[in-house]
Amino acid sequence: MSGEHRYVVAVRGGDASRGFQLGGTTTRSARVALVRLRGQALRIADGLDPHPGTWWLGNGGLVRLPDAPEALPDAPAELRAWVVSSVHQDDALDQLVNGFPLVLRVTDRWSGCWFELTARSLVPVPAAPPFRRTAPARPVAYA
Repeated sequence: MSGEHRYVVAVRGGDASRGFQLGGTTTRSARVALVRLRGQALRIADGLDPHPGTWWLGNGGLVRLPDAPEALPDAPAELRAWVVSSVHQDDALDQLVNGFPLVLRVTDRWSGCWFELTARSLVPVPAAPPFRRTAPARPVAYA
């Protein structure tokens, strides 16, 4: 058996009543799992709060929303901050390499929807050895 690790990456989203699988994959290294999570974090952030010049919006596709109180979470900002923070990325890589799951969960202030990005190691489980007799079966003598 090889000592190869595999990592599963999953992205979920939902609201107060249900959740949905938005994507997922498996990778052979913690570093690649983290790259995939960063890509998904940016995809969600850009979907929630796109740049005004984004090609798929067209002209007039964005409407400015009123400022929300600072106490409400800003999911796109949290996701982007996590992606660019070398401290967060180093900590995340350490967690994965040491066998701990990584979970990043953010809530959108306007919709109340949540998004969860996770990665975890699939530790190889040794296969059970096949059943083998250690000695040949002996006939049983009954009296």
